[in-house]
Amino acid sequence: MPLIKHHYPIPLVNKLKALLSFQLTKEAPPPTPIVYVDKHLCKLSNNSMKARNMGLIPLLLMILFTVYLNVDDLCGSWQAREETIQRRVDSDIQKHGENYFLSPEVRPIDKQSYDLLDEEGELTLKSYLYARHSNKHTAYGSYFYKKDISFLVFYVITIPLLLFFI
Repeated sequence: MPLIKHHYPIPLVNKLKALLSFQLTKEAPPPTPIVYVDKHLCKLSNNSMKARNMGLIPLLLMILFTVYLNVDDLCGSWQAREETIQRRVDSDIQKHGENYFLSPEVRPIDKQSYDLLDEEGELTLKSYLYARHSNKHTAYGSYFYKKDISFLVFYVITIPLLLFFI
C-alpha cells in the first residue's frame, strides 16, 4: 500500500464506463465540468476554449491594432517628410536658380535635404529610415531607432506565439 496518494487528475478514458453509466435526472443539472451525459455521450466543457475566446483572441486583436497604428504613423510621417522636403527643394530652386544645389554656396542643411531625394524627386523608404534614425536630420533619431526596434522585436515574438496558441 503506497504511503503517498496521487492527487493528479485521472484520465477520463479510464473512467469512461463509469461516466457513461451515470444517469442524470432532467431536473438536476450536471456537475461543473460535465455539460451533457447519456448512454452514448459525455460532453465536457472546455475551459481552454473559454480562455482562448476571452483572453488570447482579444489580446491578438489589440496587438494587431497597435501594429496598424505604428505602420500608419510610419507611412504618414514618411509622406509628410517627403512633401516637406520637396516643397523646400522647390522653393530653394525658385529662389536661387536651377544650379543652386551644384554650387559651392549651398547651405549644408539644404544639401542634406536635397541628397535624401532620388532622381525622380521622391523620398525612398531607405532614405526616409536613414533620416528618421540618424541624429543629423532629427534630434530624436536615437529615440525613434530604439522605439522602432523594440516594437519590431515585440511584434516578431508575440504575434507568432499568439497565433500558435490560438
